[in-house]
Amino acid sequence: MTLALKNIAMSYPAADYYGHPRSKEKHQNEFFDDMHSFIAAMAKRFPISLAITVGHPAMIASGPLGGHAVETGIVIASTDALAADVVGAKLLGFNPQAVRHLWEAERLGLGETDTDKMEFPLLSLREGIQAFTEAAYGERLTFESA
Repeated sequence: MTLALKNIAMSYPAADYYGHPRSKEKHQNEFFDDMHSFIAAMAKRFPISLAITVGHPAMIASGPLGGHAVETGIVIASTDALAADVVGAKLLGFNPQAVRHLWEAERLGLGETDTDKMEFPLLSLREGIQAFTEAAYGERLTFESA
C-alpha cells in the first residue's frame, strides 16, 4: 500500500543511486529485507507536516503491475500523515495492523491510528468507504454487521 509515509520514505535515499523498485540493483543494499521498518523510521526522522492523498486515480488490486486505476474523486488530507494513511488503508480494506509500516509508525508514536479519534469534516469514514467501494467495484456496501 503506497500512500504518504511510503511515498516520502521511498524518496530517501535516491532511487537513482540504489535502483528503482522492481528494477535492477545498482549497488548492493538490503532495503527490501525490511522496507516497512525503513518507512516507519523515515517518517520519524523526517516528519511529514501535511499529507494529501488524491484518488485521481486510485490503484486497486495488485498494483501497479497487476492492478487497475479507478477514478474515485476522493481526497484525504491531514496534518497527521499516519492518520491520513490509516484512512487510506481503511478505504482499501485494511486495518493499520495489517500494514506493517503503519503498525510500526503507531508503535513509534508518530500519529493517530484510532479512527474513532479522527475528525471527518466532509464525509464520515463510513461514507468514504461507501463512495470508494462504489467507484472501485461498482457495488454498494451494506453495513448491517458494522
